[in-house]
Amino acid sequence: MNTPRSRPNRWESGRFGVVSDSEAWREIIRAYYNDEMGPAWAAAQEINAGNAGWALDWFRLIEGEGIAREHGQILEVSPHLRLETIPEQIPEPEAIGEVILRACEEVASRIGWIF
Repeated sequence: MNTPRSRPNRWESGRFGVVSDSEAWREIIRAYYNDEMGPAWAAAQEINAGNAGWALDWFRLIEGEGIAREHGQILEVSPHLRLETIPEQIPEPEAIGEVILRACEEVASRIGWIF
């Protein structure tokens, strides 16, 4: 099982007091690392970004992933490449997928990697 790296307690100014990683956020981050976006996004919305916004970076990252998972579709471009898109934002995901696939194949060729 993947687990997030432990971060030491973070101290903010006296004005905001002590801000530290909460157990709830540890669980949200664990779920994110294990690609459990539904539970991670639901829990993040429930507790928000924490005192003084200390978890805002994690919140926004999980928000983006959660929204993409809720509204997106996964297109299998090749056996080795999947593209996750939100159809309303990408009108022709197949065409973009082909461009990305060609770029991946070109890079793989340059470095001698079988793609």
